[in-house]
Order: sequence, then C-alpha cells, then structure tokens
Amino acid sequence: MRVWIESFLETKKLSNNSKAAYISDLQQLARSLGGTVDDIGLKLYRDSLTSLSVTAQRRKLSAINQFLFFLYQEGHIDRYYRLDLPPLKSQEEPSAPDQELLAKDLFQTTTQYSQGQLLVALILETGLLPTEIIQLKKSDLEPVLGLLQVGQSGKRRVLEVSQPLIQALVQEGQGGYLFEHQGKPYTRQWVFLQIKAFLEEQGLMQHSPQSLREQYIFKELKAGVDLLTIADNLGLRSLHSIEKYRKWK
Repeated sequence: MRVWIESFLETKKLSNNSKAAYISDLQQLARSLGGTVDDIGLKLYRDSLTSLSVTAQRRKLSAINQFLFFLYQEGHIDRYYRLDLPPLKSQEEPSAPDQELLAKDLFQTTTQYSQGQLLVALILETGLLPTEIIQLKKSDLEPVLGLLQVGQSGKRRVLEVSQPLIQALVQEGQGGYLFEHQGKPYTRQWVFLQIKAFLEEQGLMQHSPQSLREQYIFKELKAGVDLLTIADNLGLRSLHSIEKYRKWK
C-alpha cells in the first residue's frame, strides 16, 4: 500500500504541512487495514477514530475518502468505498449497561465459536482493543499471579484477570502469540469476525468490540473503580473520551 500512497500524493498539490498530515493519516489507515481494503477493516478503522473530535474525524475521513476514490479510479480496488461519520448520538450518548451480557458466565456458555467466546471475555475483563489483542504473546501472561501485561516496552500496563480467563489464554496459543496462524498474529478483521459470530450465536447482535469495551467501563464503575484508574487500565492519556460514562457510576 506504500506505493499506492506515494502515487496518490503525486496527484495532489499540497503544502508541506498538509502533505505530512496526509501521509500520517494514510499510513495509519494502511497499518489498520493490513494491506487489504474491505468493509470490515474500514469500519474498524472508522471506529478507532471515535475518541477524536468531530472536526478531527472529518479531516481524516476526507483524506481517506480521496485516497479510496483514487484506488478505485486506478483499478486497485473493485469498488469505491466511502467512510462517513457514525451517527452523532452514538458518539455522545453511551448505551445503557447490558445486564444480560454482564451477567453471563461466558466460560459456562456452550458455543461452537470458542475463540470468539474467549475474545469477548477478554474485552469484557480488560477493555482491550483488537489492535492490542492481536499483539498479545504467551510471555505477557503471569498465570500464577493472574496478571496480563499489555503494550510495548516503556508503555506496558499490568492488568488483573480472572483465573478462568487466564487459564483459557494459557491453553489458547501454541506459538509465541496468543492468537496466531502459522506463526503470525491474526488480523483485527479476524478478531472482529470471531466476536461477531459468537455474539450472533448468543443473540447479542447489538454488540461489537467497541460496545464490549463500553461494557467493561460500566462493569468497573459498578465495582467502584474510579475513572482515572479505568483510563490508566485502558491506556488512555486523559479522561476526556470516557467522561461521558460517569453518569453510570
């Protein structure tokens, strides 16, 4: 995709600052998509922007849509994909806690989608993003202490997880990564599809990785955890993006 980005930028007359912004946005998109342009990958990318201001989201999506149109015109993709902002209400008003979901003992639930089940449990217990999940390694687990380390060197977070979950994680991966195929970590799209299959099977189609992350926040607030600690556990730099959940405390 790097070559496509370079070709696209050659068609634009941009100031140095604007060019730098385009490059940053398009490289972020490329990393998110993993080289494949499809509906699921683009939706996941769009959802990753929801913590930004509406103005910042619009700027990024403008650059992305121009790039997607360029790819379509040049024959690199078979149709034109266009990204729009999510409905404003979904950005401002969090949904109410789903008591049915939070009350479920996921490890006692019969399913044919065991990996989707494990991914849902992992997000509900830790609030991790799909991009963080696919980077998890066996060496990140501390089974005896019930701890999971997340993030890169210098920015690592240590999260407590239940024994049923940590034992399931220990049994999951056969190689270096917890979720991998032929020695390589799965993509975010794989995470999304596994979660979607499990939730549909359980009659919880209204949920997604993003809403599961919200349920984690609700669960922590109900347990008496303060917002600052929740933000730290989520790897957030400030409370700005989760202040809206305070009313559910």
